[in-house]
Amino acid sequence: MINKDDLVFFEENGFEVCLEKKKSKLTIHDIERDVFSFLEDYPDMGFYFAKFPDQTFDISINNLDYSLFGKCWSGYFLTDEKGCVVLFQNKEKHFSDSDFIYTNNSLPYFLKSYSLFMSGIFLLKANREIFLEMSSEVSSSLVEKISLFDKPAAEETNFWGIISYLIDDCGIKINIPVSKYIESDRFQPNS
Repeated sequence: MINKDDLVFFEENGFEVCLEKKKSKLTIHDIERDVFSFLEDYPDMGFYFAKFPDQTFDISINNLDYSLFGKCWSGYFLTDEKGCVVLFQNKEKHFSDSDFIYTNNSLPYFLKSYSLFMSGIFLLKANREIFLEMSSEVSSSLVEKISLFDKPAAEETNFWGIISYLIDDCGIKINIPVSKYIESDRFQPNS
């Protein structure tokens, strides 16, 4: 999940980070509504999330407050004061020159979008023999479904629109890369 290096990254980028967070007790009603418990990590693409509400971090910059709840290979997921989810890009700025990329209108919509993304990933894994043929279909389906409940999130310059492009362009990891076989001394070059 979020580690000390992640928090240092935010401090280096001018954010104030609140480290004090008490473990919270949740009622059964709170547990049923807890979105974090549904967010599954996807290590192949560096997706990691808080599992409990008290594992988020409060951060602020320029008098704007955010809650840090997750990360992926390209940055960090934050909720803003209005409840919108944005991606704060890491140093590489994979998507645009802007630090923040709109992701979803709310945390429940993020869960819905992320779940649709993961279902697409598993569909591609199940059909790996025809991955190239299916990637365009999965990409289009993702954008269409997300636009039904959060139209701006599916736009091509926003996070899910960009993810859709990566799926279509076969830039999504669905298996262990060859480099991991080499690093673990499990690779045998063809003779």
